[in-house]
Amino acid sequence: LRAAFRFVNTSTYILTLPLAAITALTEPLIVLHRVSPKNALMGAVDAAVVTLRQSIRSFHPTFTKTENEKGLLSLMQTADLAVQDALRDIGDAAVSRRITDKFFRINLLAQVTQLSRNLAFQAARRQTAEDIKTLAEESITGSVTKKSMQARKRLTIQGLSNVIPGITKGKDGAADTFKEATPIQKEVMTWASDPDSFYERDKDGKIITDSDGKPRLAVPVIITKSLGTVVDEIIMTPNAINKPLWMSNPYLSPVAQLKGFMMVFGNTVGMRMYKDVFQPLFKGRLEAGEIAKYATMFTLLVAAILGTQTIKNGIRYGDDESPWDDLDGWEKIFNALLQSNIFGFGKVFVDALRAQQFGSDPLTMLLGPAVSKISSIIKAIGSGSPQRIATAF
Repeated sequence: LRAAFRFVNTSTYILTLPLAAITALTEPLIVLHRVSPKNALMGAVDAAVVTLRQSIRSFHPTFTKTENEKGLLSLMQTADLAVQDALRDIGDAAVSRRITDKFFRINLLAQVTQLSRNLAFQAARRQTAEDIKTLAEESITGSVTKKSMQARKRLTIQGLSNVIPGITKGKDGAADTFKEATPIQKEVMTWASDPDSFYERDKDGKIITDSDGKPRLAVPVIITKSLGTVVDEIIMTPNAINKPLWMSNPYLSPVAQLKGFMMVFGNTVGMRMYKDVFQPLFKGRLEAGEIAKYATMFTLLVAAILGTQTIKNGIRYGDDESPWDDLDGWEKIFNALLQSNIFGFGKVFVDALRAQQFGSDPLTMLLGPAVSKISSIIKAIGSGSPQRIATAF
């Protein structure tokens, strides 16, 4: 029975995700909800360089690794992990990994996901170092600013809430003094001051060098874990913690397929936007900075989705009109907003209610992409139209 489920799930991926790499091109924009535009832009530049060098190494294995690439490897952000990210809805046991691994490399989804992971790592690395320096400056000056409050909030979410030494209040008019920094705090602050000059050392404190004699860059363990958390959040990797338990059941995998990402996106980005923007509004506060941040992210995300959808339709339908072409401007924007998955699992029910517009029915939509694909193929064959049959596949 499990072999049958693996066949169905694997076939569904192949039939429904041939152009998934085009859709995945919008994924890097999600980084904007966690880092500043400046660090996102610089991270994109760093990621592009790293990805290009990785591509060169695919046919020239002896091409040397930069320190940025070594940093990625320390987090195990490899191409194999990118392929694993592509199977984010259901477990490995529910698909044929041998086939899906090759498929996601052929359709370039693994490579695009790897670029997104590179970008997330580079942007998060820059933002984390900047935030730690901001809090260190706040401790010295005693001036709490909006920038330092945002930095503290980001670091707390990453699990770095106690990386700066506290202050002991002076008694009887005495000056305040800093508490002695712990070894971990010293290590973190040293790294943040210049991440590109923080070297790995042996037990005697001597810098360790590579075979070519160059000092080996290092990242504190606590920072490595923190960056891994940010990368996984931006890439939206579903796991047993952030998705319902029933989605891990291999016998329910056809129903859970392609729903994991929307669950995690809604629970992460959607819930954070609700807390950052809508909760303050309900209390009579207008968080202009947060509103501008999310407005920018979703404006770019919707525009990118509209663009990628046009490209996909052009490939799939050629010069013929697609159902997408029949929608007016606002309907296309609403569909793009739905495709962003901001509504989380609610998108499943919205799609079910709108199923008849796309020649399906609510129950078929709720039962997952495998049932939907089989239904559309049967209807296309029944119509006797070669064009409709070709489009169904």
